[in-house]
Amino acid sequence: SIHAIADFNFYIPANVIIFTVFSALIFNLTSKKEKGYESIILRQRPVIYRFLKSAIFVTVAALIVFMGSLFFAELCSSASTKALYKNELEKARHMGILATRLSPLNYLYPYKLAGIYRKKADMKESEKSFKQALRLNPIDAWSWIGLADVYKDQGISKSAVSAYNRAVELDPLNSYYLTKSAEFLLNTGASHLSSQMYRKASYVMSSYDKHPDGESYLDAGNLAFLSKDYNKALVFYSIAEGFLESKEPAHLGQLRCYMKIFSVAEAFNKFKEMTSSRKTKSVLFAALSDYYLRKGFTETAKRFSERSITLDSKNPEGYQVKYKLLKKPEDASNILAFNGASVAFDLDDSNFEVKFEIRKGMHKDGRLNLDMILPAGIYEFNIKARGKKAVDIWPHMIVRFNDKKSMDAYVDNESWDFYPGIVIVDYPINRFEIIFDNDYYDVEAGEDRNLYISSVKLKAL
Repeated sequence: SIHAIADFNFYIPANVIIFTVFSALIFNLTSKKEKGYESIILRQRPVIYRFLKSAIFVTVAALIVFMGSLFFAELCSSASTKALYKNELEKARHMGILATRLSPLNYLYPYKLAGIYRKKADMKESEKSFKQALRLNPIDAWSWIGLADVYKDQGISKSAVSAYNRAVELDPLNSYYLTKSAEFLLNTGASHLSSQMYRKASYVMSSYDKHPDGESYLDAGNLAFLSKDYNKALVFYSIAEGFLESKEPAHLGQLRCYMKIFSVAEAFNKFKEMTSSRKTKSVLFAALSDYYLRKGFTETAKRFSERSITLDSKNPEGYQVKYKLLKKPEDASNILAFNGASVAFDLDDSNFEVKFEIRKGMHKDGRLNLDMILPAGIYEFNIKARGKKAVDIWPHMIVRFNDKKSMDAYVDNESWDFYPGIVIVDYPINRFEIIFDNDYYDVEAGEDRNLYISSVKLKAL
C-alpha cells in the first residue's frame, strides 16, 4: 500500500489490485453507514476454532519476524557492499556476517562475504564462505569459480582444476568460465589443455559474433611476450592465428618467441609459413641478432642487426640489438625517434631522459595505455599527477609496465606531485599502463574522486 501511494500508476498490476480492494472497502463502509448495521447472532464456536485462531496468530507472527529478518539482512548486505566500495574491509566483513546470520538460507550473502575475505587475503575464511554458499546453492557456477580462485591463490592446484571444471560443466557455453579455466591451466604449465579451452571460449564467443576477436588474443600474446612469458605468448599467438585474416602478426610473434627460447628450427619453420618480404626478413634477422648476442657471438649479432636495419628502417628491433652492442647515443636517438614528435627527450653520452606528455583527467575507473619505444636498459620513471579525494579517500593509482605491476600508490595531493618507480626494458616496444581503480561519485553529497595525469618522465640509469 505504501509503495502504491508513493509510486501510483495503473501499469503495475499490484496497484490495480490495491486500488480495486480499497475502492470496495470504501464503498462497503459508506453503504453500511447509509443502511445501518444488521443484527448478527453469534453461535458458540467449537474448541478447535480457538486452536486454529492461536495457530494463525503464531504463523502470522512468525512470518512477520521472518520477513523482518530478511529485510534487515538486505540492509546489512547493502551496508557491507557500500563499506567495501569505500575500502572499509572490517566494517564490510562485520555487516556481511550479520547478513548471513539474519538470513542463513540466502546463498548470496556468504558468497559476498567470501569476496570480502579474499580481498582481506584471508583465504581460509574465504574458502569456508564459498563452501557455505555452495551448500545452499550447489549449482551456482559463480561460487564454484570463486572457490577455484581461492584454491589457486592457496596453491591447491588439483582442487582448483576440479572447481573450474565444475563451473564449466554447469554453464558450458559461458566464455568467461572457459577463459578462467584456460588461464589457470596455462599458468600451471598445461599449455595444450589451455589452448583447447581458449579455443572453446573463442568459438562460444563467435556464436554471438560472426567475427571472433583474434586481435584480443594477439594483444594478449604481445603482452605475454613483453612480460617474458614466452610459452604463454605462444599459446595466445596460436589461438589468434586461427581467427585473424592476416596471420602474419601471429606468425611473427611466434617466431620471436621461438628465438627467445632458443628453438631456432621452430622459428625458421614458422618463417617459411609466411610470405617472404623485407619486413618479415627484418624481424627474422633482428631475432637472430638478439639470439647470437645472448650466445656471446657479438660480431655475428652486429652483422645481423645491420642487415635488419637495411631491410626495414621502420623496424626498431634491429636498432635495439645494435644499441645493446655498442651503447651509442645515436642508436638510442634512432630508437626514441620512433615515438614521434610529441615525445621529448634529452640525450648525452652517459644517460638520457624521455618525457611523454599526457594531460589526462581520469574521472571514473579505467586505464590509460601508452605505447613506449625505448632503448634497452633500466629506467627510473616519474608520473606527474594530482588527485581529488572523496569520503576522505584519495584516488588509487596502479602502474603496470609490460603487464607487470611497477607501482601502487594513493595520489594524496591536490597539487601536482611526482610518483616514482623502476622498470627494465629489453624489447623496444613496451606497454605502460596507469590504472585508476577506486572511483567514487555522490551527486547529492557533492563527493567526486578523480585522478589527473600530466606526464610520464623516464630517466635511463
